[in-house]
Amino acid sequence: MLFLWASSAVPFGVYFIAQRGGVALQVQPQIFGFFSFIGWFQCLYYPPIQRPMKYCLTLVGCTVVLAVCVEVGLAIGFRYLYDRGHTWPNLMIGIIASVLLAAGLLPPYYELWKRGGQVVGINFLFLSLDSLGALFSFLSLLFQKGTFDVLGCVLYLIVLGLEVGIMSSHIIWLLRTRKQRKLQKEMTVANEGEEGPKEALEAEGTDISESLTATDDVKKDTEAVENAAVENAAVEDTGAVKRDVATQV
Repeated sequence: MLFLWASSAVPFGVYFIAQRGGVALQVQPQIFGFFSFIGWFQCLYYPPIQRPMKYCLTLVGCTVVLAVCVEVGLAIGFRYLYDRGHTWPNLMIGIIASVLLAAGLLPPYYELWKRGGQVVGINFLFLSLDSLGALFSFLSLLFQKGTFDVLGCVLYLIVLGLEVGIMSSHIIWLLRTRKQRKLQKEMTVANEGEEGPKEALEAEGTDISESLTATDDVKKDTEAVENAAVENAAVEDTGAVKRDVATQV
């Protein structure tokens, strides 16, 4: 997913640089690509892939250099063509950017389908900031002077629509499963309460079976003492009765 995002930053940047879009619109794809490459590096370095640091730095570094060279070369060539009225090459590069952006946001939908709509492994703060960036970029194109950039608006609307769809899916999942999650939480608390003494003994290094056996032995000893006390009391009462009878006789 992150590799597709990083790849889409190249045609994304070429599209706006070639047609001399606003400075913010030209800079945004570069920032987007920079952070996407960092995210891709982290995906390679950390589990479950967990490749060596040297391998990750070499692969990502070479890919960044290649992406920069391709973007600079295409931006110069496409700007030259665009200034002379040949707009179709820039239109094609914009369509490629749209396809790569959409493809980068489709894998999360497969995960949503597998988990019944629950979002796992996506930071909602990042997703919200990215969605706001797409919204404000769309508004800047909407209110800019000159020719209305239809493809540019489509680019940002694709991002905004797919990201809002991801957030909406998780909200719907929370509403749909609130009763089940509440019941599961109550059952978890109840189970923790029942297993508390056992967990405490285990934490102290005491064997639960030995502790229960010792408790049973103590109970048996207590019952034996109580029975002996009852028998002694009965014997004393019998002796007292005999003495009273003897006195009366």
